[in-house]
Amino acid sequence: MPGSPFAKAANAVRVSAKALAQLAEGSPDPAADARGARNAAAAAAIAAEVARSHDGDGALAEAAHRAAVAASLAAGAAAGREGMGRDTALNAEADAAEAAAVSAATRAGWV
Repeated sequence: MPGSPFAKAANAVRVSAKALAQLAEGSPDPAADARGARNAAAAAAIAAEVARSHDGDGALAEAAHRAAVAASLAAGAAAGREGMGRDTALNAEADAAEAAAVSAATRAGWV
């Protein structure tokens, strides 16, 4: 398992790319689709951690990092044992958290 944030992000990007390639081959199982979203959200949280470390302790950077972590946790819940990508409420929470993370990253100037 990669140790540094950069190695973790690179690994998450590789896993996400593999999931996208499989998506092109056909409709994924909801559980597989949710795991792909979870991996992408985890990569975004790691990228937010790295970006925050470069931007300093500004309020916008901190808010964007917290939003990315929240999105990662929500995606993990949607993909986890209870949701398995099929729980409408958990999927909606993950979608809302993702939208909030993108908005916070935009306000921080990361997007």
